[in-house]
Amino acid sequence: MKGIFVKFVFLLTAGIIALTPKPLNAQTTDEYEWRYLSAVIDTNGAMESYELIRWAFKKNGEPINDTTYTLNVAGTTYVCGVYADTVISEPDSDFAWVVTYKYVEEPYDSLQTKYPTATFRGDSVTTGTKWVYVTNIEYTYPGFSYWGTMQDVYYQQYEDGSVHDNAWGWVGYSSSPSKEKCYMIDNTVYYLSIPLNIQERINKPQTVDLKIYPNPANVYFNIELNDKVKGKLTVYDLESRVIDKKIITGKTSVRIDASGLSSGGYIIVVETQDGTKVSKRIVLVK
Repeated sequence: MKGIFVKFVFLLTAGIIALTPKPLNAQTTDEYEWRYLSAVIDTNGAMESYELIRWAFKKNGEPINDTTYTLNVAGTTYVCGVYADTVISEPDSDFAWVVTYKYVEEPYDSLQTKYPTATFRGDSVTTGTKWVYVTNIEYTYPGFSYWGTMQDVYYQQYEDGSVHDNAWGWVGYSSSPSKEKCYMIDNTVYYLSIPLNIQERINKPQTVDLKIYPNPANVYFNIELNDKVKGKLTVYDLESRVIDKKIITGKTSVRIDASGLSSGGYIIVVETQDGTKVSKRIVLVK
């Protein structure tokens, strides 16, 4: 009997027999990290307008860099993931620019190998692993054909959370009068915690990603969603006029007849029932 007891104690100590199961570390909240991103329009050296965006760039410790969605919390909107802004030239509208902000965690050597033409800015870029990536791509307008890359920069984020040069972005889009749109992020990192109780799980905004193909398109194009979506799909031209609108009822793909549309750029916006919006651009070539 004594030998059996000793053997039982040995097995228990070795971890082969467990009398008390280990507790499960269930996640009870979604944790977001966000910053203020300011966008200022300057006309002839004077500020014409000012927009302050709450840009959420990490969720539960991971970068949000492959999608775009919004959160609406207590009446406040947060843009999550890739922030994109389209600026149309004035007054002749010959060109358009798309400025994007994205947070990236990847070593310098890996990024430099993948993107040898990109610019890296910071005090110690060769040892950098955290970045705010800013692009400014110029297109012809109307038509939305690629013209050139005006900005392709990785700004280093330091250990204290600050970002080199505040990840400064810029586009000059009118000469008479002189107009510029400038972008800067605030160095302060804020935190947003969203509890995941039963009711909030039901109401939690749906994360939507969409793919458009073929792009450029001619007679038709397909919109593929990452999840079954209930909501609406709207097609806009680049002057924000509604071209087409469809109700989506639990679909993961939609086919759009573009045979009656003219050549040029269009914006596809998908909005779910909970208010989440995601948009992408498509070019039609006739």
